[in-house]
Amino acid sequence: MGAGLSQNVGQRLVCRALAGFFGSAPLVCPTFGPLPGGYINETPSISWWWVDWLTVCVYGFLVLLVLFLPETYNPTRLSWKAKQLWRLTGDDRYRAPMEFNRIYFPEESLWPLLVEQVYHMDQGKTGICFLGIVVGISTAPETESNLYMAMFGAPALPSSLFWTGWTAYPYISMWSPIMYSVVLGFGIVRVFVSAYQYVAAAYEYHDGSALASPQMLRLSAAGIMSVVADIMYHRLGPHWTLTFIGGIATVFLPVPYLLYI
Repeated sequence: MGAGLSQNVGQRLVCRALAGFFGSAPLVCPTFGPLPGGYINETPSISWWWVDWLTVCVYGFLVLLVLFLPETYNPTRLSWKAKQLWRLTGDDRYRAPMEFNRIYFPEESLWPLLVEQVYHMDQGKTGICFLGIVVGISTAPETESNLYMAMFGAPALPSSLFWTGWTAYPYISMWSPIMYSVVLGFGIVRVFVSAYQYVAAAYEYHDGSALASPQMLRLSAAGIMSVVADIMYHRLGPHWTLTFIGGIATVFLPVPYLLYI
C-alpha cells in the first residue's frame, strides 16, 4: 500500500524494501506476476499503480486466510493444551514436552557404557558393535533420493537457455523459444523442488532454519538479476545474454550428481 501511495522513487524503494524484508515470494509469483502486470501497464484506462493495488487485494485475502487458519504444529498445540488443562484443574504438573529442558546424551557415550559394563568387552570389540548402527542407518531412506528430480531436470536448464538464445531470430518461428520455455519451466521446478526437499531431509527437524538459507540466496540473486538482466539484454543482446546465463547453468549442472555421489 505504501508503494502504491508513493510520490517519488525514494519512497517507493523504501516501501518495496520493507515488503521484501517482511515477506518473500514463492516461485509461483514470478511465473504469474507478469500476466496481470503486463495487461495493467498496457491498458490506458487504468494507471500502472494498479500493479500495487492488485497486490494489496491479494494480501488482504491472505491476511484473512492466516487469521482463520488453525495451528498445525503439534508441539505448540500440546503446549496450548497443557496450559489449558493447568488453568482448568489448577494442577501445574501438566506440561508439554517442549517445556522441558531435556539433556540428550550422544549415542557414542551410551553404547560404550552398555557394551562395556553389561557384556564386559574391551574398547576394540565395543567399536565393532557400532557396526549395527551403521547397518541401521544404511537401511533408512537416503537423503540423496530427493536429488533424483534434480538429476533428471538439471540438463533442461542450460539446453533450453542455449536453444532459446540461438533460435530467437525474426526469421525463426516464435514457437521455437516458446516451446523451449516449457522445457525451462520443467527444469526449474525439478531443480527447485528437489533442492528444497534435499535440504529439508538433510536437516530434519531444523529444516525451517535450513531452508531460510537457499531462500535468501534465491531472492538475493533474483533481486540482483532484475537489474543486471536489463543491462545485459541491452548491451549484449538476447543471444549472448542467454548464452552467458546458460553457461552459468552448465557450470552448476554437475551439482546434484556430485551431491548424490
